[in-house]
Amino acid sequence: MKTISLILIGLVVLSSLSSTVYAAKTNTTSNTGTTYRAVIVGVSDYPGTNKDLTTPVKNALAIQSCLERGSNRYLIKRLTDSDATVKNVVSKLDWLKNNADENDVSVFYYCGHGTQRDTINYEQEGDSSDECFSLYDGILRDDEFVDKLLSIKGIVFVILDCCKSAGFQDDLSYRYEQDMMKLWKKSKVFLISAFDENQLHYENLLLGYGILSFHIIGSLSTDPNGDGKITIDEVYMLAQENFEKAKNVFDIGYQGGLNIYPPRGTCYYYDFMDTAIVKDFKNKSPEVLEFVVPEKSRKNCEIKLKLREPDKGKMRVFVYWGDGEGEWFNGPYHDYEEVTFSHVYQTYKKYKISVVVGDEYGSVSTWKTKETSIENKNKGSFFLNNHHVFAGKNGVSRVVTRGVILNKIITSNVSNKVTDGNDYSQLKIM
Repeated sequence: MKTISLILIGLVVLSSLSSTVYAAKTNTTSNTGTTYRAVIVGVSDYPGTNKDLTTPVKNALAIQSCLERGSNRYLIKRLTDSDATVKNVVSKLDWLKNNADENDVSVFYYCGHGTQRDTINYEQEGDSSDECFSLYDGILRDDEFVDKLLSIKGIVFVILDCCKSAGFQDDLSYRYEQDMMKLWKKSKVFLISAFDENQLHYENLLLGYGILSFHIIGSLSTDPNGDGKITIDEVYMLAQENFEKAKNVFDIGYQGGLNIYPPRGTCYYYDFMDTAIVKDFKNKSPEVLEFVVPEKSRKNCEIKLKLREPDKGKMRVFVYWGDGEGEWFNGPYHDYEEVTFSHVYQTYKKYKISVVVGDEYGSVSTWKTKETSIENKNKGSFFLNNHHVFAGKNGVSRVVTRGVILNKIITSNVSNKVTDGNDYSQLKIM
């Protein structure tokens, strides 16, 4: 098994390189009067070798797959690795600006490194630093990015999986506050990011995704109320719920989890929160019906699960064992199937074991976590006068004599004399 590797998606200073745009497959537009467009950016391979990430391109491909499932056929431009230059990303944002009207929906997704620089426009920024995308050949500052977003007509749905991403949200909020009514009338930007501008994001090599992107992919693949559409609010709420549990699974210490602008609860949010990002796609999330973990175990620990797949599809299971190791069990597993997994621990201590189930579309269950104590069952035992003596954690002393087990509770108000007449009061409760 591999050891968990949490890689900070952080600062990268990049040299300038030229590149050619890669345009993804173009689909037909929706026949509802609304045109759906998306710009998807993922950078895994940076110049040199020490700044590379593993999952952003995989995340980007999965996001594209989610958007292509519905009947609202997206026009998609995807930029990955060396194609994700500053010039090309700006060009694709201009493509959204030049083509969208007030009835359209535009999606922008970025996964890669993020960083901060001293601001070059304090009056526009409102603070002393610029948050930036670290693209293949340079940086794109938040004020320029927000300028582009506010020039796109209609609904604009933005997902940022990078360090410092909340700074983009701060800049967007600052700009809207200058003239909310005028700007909102033209461009209605919903932006999902981290909660704090200094917050770091991680990719998890065992999970195989950016931790934020994994849960966004899950929510873009789930129709929780069965009405056949996946809305802005459903994407945010389901991702936030599962992300909150995941940060505890991996002990990554996110300061506040996910956030969205405009804030949920404002009239601006509620007026458009039911905007469909994916239409005519029904898929329920899988479930873990039963999760059995022994309270105490030897080093070879066995867990049992009972799975549920409401749509009768195939499932796979990810288990994080709590000791820095985890793995996908690809099955495939089926509705109401009971499965057993085992793992060998190297150290006697308590561990939190966590599981999540994914279906063939990328929808995921909520995380389930239980604790087990890996104990040396023979620790504290010894032979005395031909008796094999054990000290149990619950205060039970077992004396094995000629194959017969005798039990006696060891407490302060009960005699420590066992049946053979010897005093074992030196045994401590474990």
